[in-house]
Amino acid sequence: MARERYLLHTGDEEIHDEDREIKLVTKKDKWDNFWFYYKKHVIVGIILVILAGVFIYDMATKVEPDYTVAMVVGDGYVSEQDTDELEKRLALYGEDLNGDGQTIVSVIVYNLMMGDSSQNVDPEMQTANIVKFVGDLSSNESAIFITDTVGYQYCQQDVGSEVLGHLDGTPVTGDEENMDTIKLPLGELSLLDGMTNAEKFEGYSFSLRYFTPGQLKKEETADMYAAGKAMLDRIQAGTPVAEENVSSGSGEDSVSEESNG
Repeated sequence: MARERYLLHTGDEEIHDEDREIKLVTKKDKWDNFWFYYKKHVIVGIILVILAGVFIYDMATKVEPDYTVAMVVGDGYVSEQDTDELEKRLALYGEDLNGDGQTIVSVIVYNLMMGDSSQNVDPEMQTANIVKFVGDLSSNESAIFITDTVGYQYCQQDVGSEVLGHLDGTPVTGDEENMDTIKLPLGELSLLDGMTNAEKFEGYSFSLRYFTPGQLKKEETADMYAAGKAMLDRIQAGTPVAEENVSSGSGEDSVSEESNG
């Protein structure tokens, strides 16, 4: 029907007149005709191919960390630069758990901004960090925790249940005053030796996430917990693993075996 509408008042001879038909002679004519009808299809197709390529590249080059450490900062702020350097130091005490030839520790920082020095904070950013941290807890992402004083109090009091246990893996019961078996101060460890901003972490402590026997029935959680506890034991003893290829969470930089000395 559309053809008849455009050919209204046109005789039958004119409709079938070969001399009046559009002829695509040159390559440019053919291309212009194709582009006119299929331009949108081509553009959409190119975009889909690019997106698929980016997705495949990200999946192929994605580096999976061997360890994930949760840093709960209740007061103040820890920068990305400080985090990267800490990841490199922690990697010296870890092992290549996934067999990719490198040891990678990813430190996930939760800047909760709840202390006295955290003034004029963005409430949306604060809420986002709290939600992200609660997600970490619910998915059992981390066995090793690093906290400042406010961050530790939040983990043990404000979350709804005590998150952290004793360093030997047993639960904390009641208001225990002896923190020596619960918190391992970073300032007392050789881990910080040679770090650019070692004093930044002087008030922070390591702790071990407490998992119930029911949670440890899941093999993935049990393996993650065992590996994290073993690494924390090495950190406490000051005995790094003698491996050459250890990296930060970015997977781009490595620390040589000579750094272990």
